Amino acid sequence: MCLNVFGIDAAVKKLKDVEYLGTVASICLHSDYAAALFEGKIQLHLTGIIQYFFIEDWQFVNDYRHSVGVKKLFPDPNGTRLVFIDEKSDGFVYCPVNDATYEIPDFSPTIKGVLWENWPMDKGVFIAYDDDKVYTYVFHKDTIQGSKVILAGGTKLPFSHKPLLLYNGELTCQTQSGKINSIYLSTHSFLNNIKDTEPSDLRQMLMQTLMLKRFSDAWEICKMLNDRSAWNELARACLHHMEVEFAIRVSRTIGDVGTVMSLEQIKGIEDYNLLAGHLAMFTNDFNLAQDLYLASNCPVAALEMRRDLQHWDSALQLAKRLAPDQIPYISKEYAIQLEFT
Repeated sequence: MCLNVFGIDAAVKKLKDVEYLGTVASICLHSDYAAALFEGKIQLHLTGIIQYFFIEDWQFVNDYRHSVGVKKLFPDPNGTRLVFIDEKSDGFVYCPVNDATYEIPDFSPTIKGVLWENWPMDKGVFIAYDDDKVYTYVFHKDTIQGSKVILAGGTKLPFSHKPLLLYNGELTCQTQSGKINSIYLSTHSFLNNIKDTEPSDLRQMLMQTLMLKRFSDAWEICKMLNDRSAWNELARACLHHMEVEFAIRVSRTIGDVGTVMSLEQIKGIEDYNLLAGHLAMFTNDFNLAQDLYLASNCPVAALEMRRDLQHWDSALQLAKRLAPDQIPYISKEYAIQLEFT
């Protein structure tokens, strides 16, 4: 049997539905819980509502309704985002500013708790832990592909250690005897003394810094490697994360004049989608660039890109929507190309 839950504000709206393995004889609903009696059993579940309360004005400023009940909440130090675990043991990052949720990948059902990084420069980093392992996650807020959560790696947790605090990759734990012990996350090995580190290990550390968006640390590793491919990896990561100024700095270091000039021309663009579209184009992700351009305040940029790339079929389709007067000129250019191929 299915239970539909409705909310009544200015109008009636459906909030969620719950499936029960039998015929429901009776229902009792509370502000936080619902209890259903069926086949001689009572099933209790949460209503799945997260509310933000502003103490200064003493009022609720935001609420989010999840599809199933919410078991645990873990806000970051500033309260600007939080991790929650639902009844299905799935984990999500919730951002109240835009009321958006992002599923946490490879989230173990055995997770006991979550800690956010307290180091100010790593605001998007958090760990999830169970009895045996610590998983390092990063919330990437601004990328050309949108916001998402990634799994950066895992660290073995010593026996009977309970994590208490995370600061700059150092995890402070309480032992079974009540004493305090600190371990370092394997995802932050680049913070150790790396002067005599082998190049293969340095490359692994470089990937760690890029996943964690520690671009200053990545810069130092690239200087030690002194390899153009490493600098290129850093430049690509900067473009992916829309760090235009840092990408210019890297490109200037490796003598990539063309990229420097192109980035200088777009670094002042305020339209998020338009800027992301340009950066996606620089990384040769033309389909993503087109989608971003079309969502921006300058959709004709998608047509200009396809035309410059001589993707004539796509250019003609876009011209029909965006600039019908350009169809004859595009058709002529297409015909000239066909004539010489």
